[in-house]
Amino acid sequence: SLSSHVSQLLDVQDSFWSR
Repeated sequence: SLSSHVSQLLDVQDSFWSR
């Protein structure tokens, strides 16, 4: 679903910002 995709996308971004 869209919500799942958005949640996954934010999780990926969070990983990048954590660098």
